[in-house]
Amino acid sequence: MNASLAAGDAAQLVRELDVADQDGALCGAAFWGGRLVVISGAYLLRLVPRSGRVVDRLETFPAPGGLACDGPHLWQRRQGRFERLDPRTGIVTLSFVPGLDEVTGFERLDDDLLVLHAGGTRLARVQVRKHVPANEGIVASDVETGEALRGLTWAAGELWSATSRELVRIDPSTAAVAQRLAFPSGVEVRDFAADVSGRFWCVDGTSITIHIVARPGWPGEEGPPLPLPQAPPSSRVIDLSGEGPSAAGVPSASPVTRAAPTFDRILVPVDFSAASRHALATALLLQDRLGSEVHLLHLAEQGDNAAFLAGAGAPVSYGGLAEDAREEALRFVNNLFPGRADYVVAHARVGADAVRVVEAVAREIGATLVLLEGSPGRSLFRTPVEKIARDLTSAVLVLQPPSAR
Repeated sequence: MNASLAAGDAAQLVRELDVADQDGALCGAAFWGGRLVVISGAYLLRLVPRSGRVVDRLETFPAPGGLACDGPHLWQRRQGRFERLDPRTGIVTLSFVPGLDEVTGFERLDDDLLVLHAGGTRLARVQVRKHVPANEGIVASDVETGEALRGLTWAAGELWSATSRELVRIDPSTAAVAQRLAFPSGVEVRDFAADVSGRFWCVDGTSITIHIVARPGWPGEEGPPLPLPQAPPSSRVIDLSGEGPSAAGVPSASPVTRAAPTFDRILVPVDFSAASRHALATALLLQDRLGSEVHLLHLAEQGDNAAFLAGAGAPVSYGGLAEDAREEALRFVNNLFPGRADYVVAHARVGADAVRVVEAVAREIGATLVLLEGSPGRSLFRTPVEKIARDLTSAVLVLQPPSAR
């Protein structure tokens, strides 16, 4: 469902998604491992973003006031404490009490946390000290926001929050509002998370509905995604001292920051061979280093029986065949790297033309990099790897097989 856009001052409601298998109103949101995690009652629910299907749940007794991710961990609030969790088990690996009341949102910043408190009228930077006998959270700086804000998230290197009626971009050094976008009618936000395409996934704290909102001129659900990071590069963020940037200007971005857009969304075609295992391992290493989304693609063959039945006019369930192939791809990941299937998105297609299928899926997901393994052919005809590398518009990285080195 789309909302009408005013001249540059309104956000667009791309889609609304109801979460069926939930335990109460949704009041916190964050992305982790390619899935959307939301607070629902006493649980953290991990969802498939496109469908809202609940993949798993952890009973962690979170309190309202936000949810955040620092890459490998999730952060929640409980009984006045901030807690860092292992997202696979729900085990608390670090906790502290910063002495801030009426928290309405928080987000990570390097090893620290940005926290909206005092009903959202103040923004604090809390230093998380982990190498002391008792873990501490020290308020390093604290500034007024000028109005009651709720929810915090990074989107394309910018810090966003919300009022009861608007999406607002704020300056992380002063908490001053730099941009306002009116929410579509009927949308209210308590917390939200931004995906790599810059869309906001909003929860209102009173319903089971997720509102997916896009900024004017940014891609909606069906548009081509933009290769943008989910969090800001450290060099672009200054301390919340209220003094603004120094006269020397903002330091240049780190190599990781400059490299990240190319590796935001990696597509890895797999056929379960040794080459596939090497390509998958490389993609997961890039994910660990750069926070990349990793998408697997497996091509399912129809088989002689299916082809015969189709030729005879009998119904053939290609959807079931593709779903079986998708599950097989996830088992492939877990067999090689136990637990890492939670960090990838698996796709499966039925067909025989691998080159065309890879091209189509790369366009569909907006892949910024296709990771292949193979060697150039020594014949007059191009190999499938060469055809894909030549025909794709996205970047292609071809790994040399170990046997060819």
